[in-house]
Amino acid sequence: MRDVSNVGQGFADEIFRVFAAAHPNVIIRVINTSKAVDAMLRHVSGRSD
Repeated sequence: MRDVSNVGQGFADEIFRVFAAAHPNVIIRVINTSKAVDAMLRHVSGRSD
């Protein structure tokens, strides 16, 4: 996807927690995120960095 300025909590949780747990052989790469997207991904993953 290109030019994504934000994502909702439900979408981020579904992709980065639920989907990732169900498909451990799939590598999800996150590159060039906006501050809003990065903040949401940190939120759903429990990271604080």
